[in-house]
Amino acid sequence: MQNGGRGGADLGRPLLRAAAAASSGLLCGLAFPLVGWTPLVWVGLVPLLLASRRARARHLPLLAASYALALWAVVWDWGPGAVTGYFGQPAAIGAAFFIGLALFTIAPQVGLALWAHAALARRFSIALPWLTAAAWAASELLRGRLLPIPFPFGNPWAILGYSQADVTLVAQLASLTGVYGISFVIVAVNAAFAETVDSARRGRGARHPLAAAASGAFALLAALAYGHANVGPEASPGAAPGARVGLVQPNLDPASHWSPSQYGRNLDRYLEQTVELARRERLDLVLWPESAMTFFLEDEPAYQRAIASHLTPFDLQLVAGAPRVAGEAFLNSLYLIEPDGAVAARYDKRVLIPLAEYVPLPGLDLLRRSFGQIRAYRPGAPSAPLPTRAGAAGVLICNESMFHELAAERVREGATLLINAAHDGWIPAAEYAEQQLQLARLRAIEQRRFLLRISTSGPSAIVDPWGRVLARTDPFSEASLVGTVHPRDDLTPYA
Repeated sequence: MQNGGRGGADLGRPLLRAAAAASSGLLCGLAFPLVGWTPLVWVGLVPLLLASRRARARHLPLLAASYALALWAVVWDWGPGAVTGYFGQPAAIGAAFFIGLALFTIAPQVGLALWAHAALARRFSIALPWLTAAAWAASELLRGRLLPIPFPFGNPWAILGYSQADVTLVAQLASLTGVYGISFVIVAVNAAFAETVDSARRGRGARHPLAAAASGAFALLAALAYGHANVGPEASPGAAPGARVGLVQPNLDPASHWSPSQYGRNLDRYLEQTVELARRERLDLVLWPESAMTFFLEDEPAYQRAIASHLTPFDLQLVAGAPRVAGEAFLNSLYLIEPDGAVAARYDKRVLIPLAEYVPLPGLDLLRRSFGQIRAYRPGAPSAPLPTRAGAAGVLICNESMFHELAAERVREGATLLINAAHDGWIPAAEYAEQQLQLARLRAIEQRRFLLRISTSGPSAIVDPWGRVLARTDPFSEASLVGTVHPRDDLTPYA
């Protein structure tokens, strides 16, 4: 009977710890949009960290998986529906796909951090919050970077630092350390709380809990002090004259974008909305989103003339997305078009979305998507920033804004502002779109550049170099934005 009772306890404790880990995943997930309870992330990891201390090494993967799946349930709840709408697959396949993504990308990262925390907790107390934070941030960096395994892939979704995009003082740390430094501070505070609770529970005296709490408080105060010293004034005039830019968000039916019967038809709506905006506001540059033009621009002189007839009266430059054909290859491009309709420059997307824009593994047809005339895209070659009237524009098409190294690359190429053109209508979930905006805002802070995010369905936004949203649209609305941007050529410590 004693052995049976001990066996039940041995089984029950891992399950209780797994439940604690899942509660951490839920709490941290609620800090992201659409719920956006930002303060929760500062204590959300405490149950997970406490559970990992008493767990055996072989149980840590269970804790990591429980955390990852609970986080997924909140942050990626749009995933199954996206697979259904985008690829035409059953919801069960969509759920399986995103569960697999959580288990094979987030769970290993968390498992590494928990193993480090549990090992360090046996040797350190006062320094433990900082050491745990370093381990977590390093594991997030490994998950969030583009790694060629076996094709360029990274999953920076729900990295903890992104939850603080609206906390201006804390978010400024990204200009020094990137988003991972924000995660470091978050985890240091959580680990300080966990160490304080654990030390008090073990009766180690007041010195250890107070010292642990002080180490976490110091990390947070240092981040706030850095933010206070480095945040710019509201509506900063900048060193160079500003340019007036307009963003056109038509919120068209995504299914019509690649329908042969709709070839070129959406152009009328973009032109009408552009003229309406230009009549109200003086503009230097207008932006349309990724895939705005569903035709091959350079092969359609009649469409080019139509665009010119609408731009010339207002002397407008246009940046707009369209597919491009080069030999037998199709590319996802963003064009800079002069008022006379001439193509001045273009950017071809370099980092494509596996399965959505190309099939990375031969024979993997389950999630293959039809692009109408286009079967799959190929990555583009490096190119100079677009020479717009607003400045040298470094382009990040859609998912490229998720990767900090790509934004840094654009700045090294000479970009004085950033443009993120996206086609978000395929995923009909506001939380997805809001989370994408969070990711893009950190790129603005890391590089200290104005960022123009133009989306087919929203939110589109004008973001200043400190990550503040100066103007934005609502998701799934027909709207337009106007604002002033200033080119910058300074470099942050992170850049």
